[in-house]
Amino acid sequence: MIVFGLLGRASAMRRITAVSGRALCAKAKLDLKEQILRQSFTHVKEYGWTDESLLRGIKDLGLSPLTHTIVDRGAVEIVEYFLKEKNKHVKELFTNTNNEEAAIGTDKTSSDTLLYRVIEAHFNYIRYSRH
Repeated sequence: MIVFGLLGRASAMRRITAVSGRALCAKAKLDLKEQILRQSFTHVKEYGWTDESLLRGIKDLGLSPLTHTIVDRGAVEIVEYFLKEKNKHVKELFTNTNNEEAAIGTDKTSSDTLLYRVIEAHFNYIRYSRH
């Protein structure tokens, strides 16, 4: 009975370790995917939102061309990466401004002004990210 208890614990530990290993592996895969997308974006000006940009980014990182399988849906994920980064930038911009400047007032003018600033921030990010 003692042996069964020890074997049961060992089996449970192997399962926990396997789950932890998969979680770490998934995190590493997401980090690598982020690096690939970031590097691929630098090639968009020359090659467009294409698989060629993706392959160039992978090559820049010194990875095997087979690594493209990490980016499941291909070049569309470069577009999604760009949009995610743009939205993150604009959110940080307005989160880090002082409360007077970022606060939405009750009158229409201040709401319009804030809307204008947010739209302008989105456009500026797009304009200045064009290498």
